[in-house]
Amino acid sequence: MECDSMQLHGRTINLPADYVSLCKLARKNPRPYEVSYLDYTFFKDFTKLNLIKSIKPGFKVGDPTVNNLRALKYNPDGKIEFKVEHSEEFQDMPMRLKPNLNYISIDSLPLLYKEQLKIKKEKFKHLMFLKKSLAKNYHDFYDNLRHE
Repeated sequence: MECDSMQLHGRTINLPADYVSLCKLARKNPRPYEVSYLDYTFFKDFTKLNLIKSIKPGFKVGDPTVNNLRALKYNPDGKIEFKVEHSEEFQDMPMRLKPNLNYISIDSLPLLYKEQLKIKKEKFKHLMFLKKSLAKNYHDFYDNLRHE
């Protein structure tokens, strides 16, 4: 989109990993973007957790409400931070925990996926067609994608 600061115009993307290096190079000031390449082991299963009563950042009339939230940041230590304006710094979210809860580390949560997900058969077929436009040294990546 025109509003994105990461422009890819004129850049060649052969593999998903190419986005990581391009994103890191997209900005130098005030500092380069921090970019992480995630795989299925990053995602945790939160479905069994029901820890917080509310993510409303304020307590009294006139304080920000859930509708005012622009960004949430969930930290591994369990702390949640929020922004009501994109330009401001993150603030600590007041934690309204449900009673009788024990602390659970994110690291102790089960993985959401036990293995890399398979792409749909049709998508794989389309990628096989599109790889004709790529140099042969990139074909192995696409050939080895898990698919239905």
